[in-house]
Amino acid sequence: MKVLIFLSIILFSYNAHCQVEYLVTAKNGLSIRSQPSNNAKQIGKLSFGDNIHIIENTNHPMSIEKRSGYWVGVSTPDGIKGYVFNGYLKPYTKNEISYFLNRKEGTSHQELRATINDKDIVIISYEEKQCFEIVETQDYDYNGYEEVLIEFNACGGNCCGNSFIIFSYNGSNFTASDQIGYDFDGIELNYDNKNVRSFLVDEQNEGYGNTTLCEDKKGIYL
Repeated sequence: MKVLIFLSIILFSYNAHCQVEYLVTAKNGLSIRSQPSNNAKQIGKLSFGDNIHIIENTNHPMSIEKRSGYWVGVSTPDGIKGYVFNGYLKPYTKNEISYFLNRKEGTSHQELRATINDKDIVIISYEEKQCFEIVETQDYDYNGYEEVLIEFNACGGNCCGNSFIIFSYNGSNFTASDQIGYDFDGIELNYDNKNVRSFLVDEQNEGYGNTTLCEDKKGIYL
């Protein structure tokens, strides 16, 4: 069963999107097209980390692998106006948080740390004996701080489905969302045509109950 999970923390009408800066998250950059189509003329190229403003939403969808969204009209600091795929954009934040993983020598267990305002904070410690990867970082609730989306896995095994959790910073502390999903197929990252983020996660019974290594499947959703 596929479960579409909208981030309730950002389900509001955000009509002032044109006043918000966005950053390019595509590692290889993002093409700017003359029209909202992949077949349209390329009129520019954005690099990873470039700043742009969204000036127009469209009803023209686009998908790349497990990432779907829409073409949006944008303007660049050097005056180029055109269309890009919003699946590789995220809101710009002034309060920078750096998230990073460390792996404990001799094990597959990891820790998640964050650096903010020159402070180093442990979010998930080695003692929790977890294995995970960072899916993305993004300011989902527009509070000025980026959240981090984490995918937990079976530490190299295939008995159990993967699950997901979001850690948020409120200016003083980190808090965790509910842990969601029992997924073998990989999370899908989606934007709608108003740039609201949602996730699509498979809930599957494969592996569930077949081994004592697997915990009980959890039906918890954001």
